[in-house]
Parts: sequence; C-alpha cells; structure tokens
Amino acid sequence: MDMFSDTFTPSKPDEKTVASSSTTDGTGKDANDTEEECRWEFKWENKDDAAIHGPHTSAEMDAWVEEGYFKEGVFVRKYKSAGQFYTSKRMDFSLYS
Repeated sequence: MDMFSDTFTPSKPDEKTVASSSTTDGTGKDANDTEEECRWEFKWENKDDAAIHGPHTSAEMDAWVEEGYFKEGVFVRKYKSAGQFYTSKRMDFSLYS
C-alpha cells in the first residue's frame, strides 16, 4: 500500500502461510523481522533550501501532532527517501508505529 493512497483494500492472510513462515530466534522476536521502525524527516516550509529535521520515529511524530506542535502542518517524507515531501495533515503516523 502506498502511504499516500486514497484507497485501501484489506486482505486477510492465509493462516497456514502465516503460521508456517513465522519462526522465532529464542528471544520471542520473529527471526525474519529485521526491519527497523519507520522514521521520518520534516521541514517547516516546502522549499528546496529549507532545513530538514530528523530522523524522528513515528511515535515521536504522532506525539507532536497530538500535542499541536505541527498546528499549521509540516512537510514530511520517510527518512532516507529521495522522494518528495508531503503535508503532514494527510499523515496518520500511528499507522507506522
């Protein structure tokens, strides 16, 4: 799913597939789980020369939104992404926590 998609069609994974592909490494974590938490960078203005701040975790970004820190919105993108910045008003950071 694209993080800026307007549509989402959820699908239920096959239980056999999930059960057979899930293994643990003795710590209770999935041995195949090497992905880090999603991190973000932001800038206050959507200008090429604007300072970029980050990286920040999804939890941090979500907390700042809840506290009203980004009242007017900021421009965000995933950390280490060469893509364009999008308005934070379209983002639900809790989905990435």
